[in-house]
Amino acid sequence: MKSSLQHFKQNKPFIILDIGTNPMGDPILADRMVRAAAQTGALVKFQAYRVSELLHPNHPAYSMLLLEETPSSLLSQMIDLTQSLSAPCGITVFSPEGIRLAKEKKVDFIKIASGDITYHLLIKMAAETGIPLILSTGCADQKDVDSALKVARIAGAKLLALLHCVSLYPAPIEASNLAVMDNWLKLALPAGFSDHSLGIEASQAALALGAVALERHFTVDPKLPGGDNDISITETEAKRLMDFANYPHSEKMDISSVNKTPLWGKIPKRILKGEDPLVLRRHLVAKHPLKKGQKVRTDDFLYLRVGRNLCGPPIGADVDLTNSELTRDLDLMEILKTGDLRPVNPNTHFGGV
Repeated sequence: MKSSLQHFKQNKPFIILDIGTNPMGDPILADRMVRAAAQTGALVKFQAYRVSELLHPNHPAYSMLLLEETPSSLLSQMIDLTQSLSAPCGITVFSPEGIRLAKEKKVDFIKIASGDITYHLLIKMAAETGIPLILSTGCADQKDVDSALKVARIAGAKLLALLHCVSLYPAPIEASNLAVMDNWLKLALPAGFSDHSLGIEASQAALALGAVALERHFTVDPKLPGGDNDISITETEAKRLMDFANYPHSEKMDISSVNKTPLWGKIPKRILKGEDPLVLRRHLVAKHPLKKGQKVRTDDFLYLRVGRNLCGPPIGADVDLTNSELTRDLDLMEILKTGDLRPVNPNTHFGGV
């Protein structure tokens, strides 16, 4: 039976459980995780990516992520099982193929991962589907967030939630910086929290502050190897958060004092120590050999995470390639770097979408 977000109570926060790569490709474990997550009454989320569409072949994490990759057939089965259990579900998309899957499966929401906050083309494509959209904002500053929101809104996004996030794994409790989420709520944004800390204290604080959504990685056993199992919550913890979301008074928490704890932090949204945009974000890589002086198009490039093993700063996925040409030849899979582009019209300036 097809699920629907409309089944959820009005004015209650969404709890999202991200199974992600935790099954490590094991169908039996995947089945167990889906059933356990659906049992909590939360939304269930998956990650739709192929390593070849996410990382440059020279990226140091390429081989490791390849081992964690969920086969397409298994991902499809997991989504089908979730929907058969009448649990609302969504997908974090990393490519146009992920968006096609989201439309085919008629999922309840699409999420854009923190590392793709500057991948404006993907945000635009996701927003244009009309499927409710969640934007995660780890490893980003307020300017990055504002630019992504602008792209999504112009494309007609049905914004379900803007998730404050800290891209540290695990995230220290003192890095929670919930003041950012609180500020967004005061600005009438549908703000929530994607929590990578250990335990549920920060999650409960976010819910008490009024988060419209809370996302946690989910597992049946944090001691399982690989994936994000070690920073994931279990069914018991997820149910505690569901209870807290529905009945905030059921747990002891003095919300008036959260701003006096290490959980609070400060505004505006900024990139915290330890977060690394160069590692997480997409950059432009030649899809085929390109010649000096050639006018370039988005179709000439792949959008990949390239890592830190570089000579010169790479050009990010938010750069507008309109009316630009190459200053040198590029080989297949070569990374586009600062200085490799110049405007066809000298009066043209490069900028984000």
